[in-house]
Parts: sequence; structure tokens; C-alpha cells
Amino acid sequence: MWAGQYSPSSRSALLIEVTVSKGVAASNLYLIASDGRPVLLPAQGLTGSMRKETRAATETLRVADTLWAWAEVRGLVRESGQYVRSTSRLLERNRLSPGREHELRAAYAQGRRA
Repeated sequence: MWAGQYSPSSRSALLIEVTVSKGVAASNLYLIASDGRPVLLPAQGLTGSMRKETRAATETLRVADTLWAWAEVRGLVRESGQYVRSTSRLLERNRLSPGREHELRAAYAQGRRA
């Protein structure tokens, strides 16, 4: 999973997309390959009502953080600090911003809602 072109150089290579359509929020997790191509990770697609947009994003963020921590402990990834951009303009537009990720992460770490 984390080999070759799919070995992320930064935590930002795990892209969280949040969309809202017809009152339903959806959140997906992508791995950005070394060529910038997004790869949808399985078992995602958390959805909820507009009021649940934060919840869907937070749950997907937890999955991303768990995946990153798993790979980091095993020496498969190392944070470079560089921002990894997707070649998909649509995904970049719907991407959860680093600031929003930080806000949601701080909230769930403290056991509260963002």
C-alpha cells in the first residue's frame, strides 16, 4: 500500500474531500500519488445531513490520522513538512483546508465538537 509512487512524502498526501449536495454532506479520503494523481481509499464515503458535515469530516480525519500513525510507527512514512497538491482541481477545491483539519483535530482530541 505504501510502496513506490504511493508512499506519501507528507501527511498532506492524505486528502480529505468534503462535499455538500442537496443537504447531504459527504466526506472521502484520497491518497495523493507521487505524480499528484488522487487515489480514493476504500471504506470511505461518510455521509450525513448538513448539520453532520463536521461529523463526517471529523470521522474521515480520524481515519486519515490512524492510517498515517500506523504507517509512521512502521517506518513506512516520514513527515517532510511539504504540502502535497492533487492534480484534480475539483478535489483541491473541495479539500479540507490544513487550518480546518487542525481545528477538527484539536476538537476531537479534547472530546468536543468543532
